[in-house]
Amino acid sequence: MSKTLETFDPVSNPGSSEGGSLIHITTHKLNGTNFLRWAESVKFFIRGQGKLGLLDGSKKAFAAGDLGYET
Repeated sequence: MSKTLETFDPVSNPGSSEGGSLIHITTHKLNGTNFLRWAESVKFFIRGQGKLGLLDGSKKAFAAGDLGYET
């Protein structure tokens, strides 16, 4: 008897709410010529979420038991 695992793929199943809600980050679709514009849009979004320091290393992530930990 074999068991099949189902995976969440937001690209092939964009309307699905499985695995959390999808967030539209940028209108710039990444292609071979617009990396800088796309990257700036994504960085702007992440900064707005207060998470940029986690990506650039200026802020360390909280441990799961710390008071500042966000779920």
